[in-house]
Amino acid sequence: MRVTETKTDDFAFKYNPWIRDLTLGIGHAFCFSQIPQRFELDQNPFGDPNLVTMNNVAFSEDFSQLTFDARYQRKHRQFVITAANEQQKIMFEFFARLNANGFRTQDDEADHLELHFEKGGLDSIQIYKNDERCNLLDSLRIFSEAGRYFLVKQCPWRKFELTSMRVDDHRWISRSADEEFVFDLQVQPVIYETVKRLVDISTPPA
Repeated sequence: MRVTETKTDDFAFKYNPWIRDLTLGIGHAFCFSQIPQRFELDQNPFGDPNLVTMNNVAFSEDFSQLTFDARYQRKHRQFVITAANEQQKIMFEFFARLNANGFRTQDDEADHLELHFEKGGLDSIQIYKNDERCNLLDSLRIFSEAGRYFLVKQCPWRKFELTSMRVDDHRWISRSADEEFVFDLQVQPVIYETVKRLVDISTPPA
């Protein structure tokens, strides 16, 4: 059986409760499937999902490595994915927790969020808050540029350089030299806790 080994500094955490989509991108895209209640491997990460079952899924004791078998693009393969940093260990721990305990979206969740990491650092954050009719109520967009973080506001368009940001008490709190920006996070505890851990370890203290 062919062995595919992966180790990358670039990865992503994506969650959209409105369409029941939870995707972890760590070398490959892993989508949580509601029917078998476990993560599956996406063979087509740049288009409509094409999910295949992962067999013999195992994590190292410290969550530094994920191994599994799958029939991927018509060939049986063994995959070995090694965490390149502490953030990816958090992602693997989250992966294992949901595979063991199951996961379902909740009715009171309102936030579609995406965290992207490059070279082990938090590169961009996008969060969109919608109501039941999919009307946009609020949004948060932060990106990294030349080692600094910037928050973007729309209508009118403005860009603020941030001096700090943190996740605390279900709020994303960002500060510039002159202002504080607070975004209320409406996601269930397991998502909130994981996002908080990823942000805490990826950004300097306030």
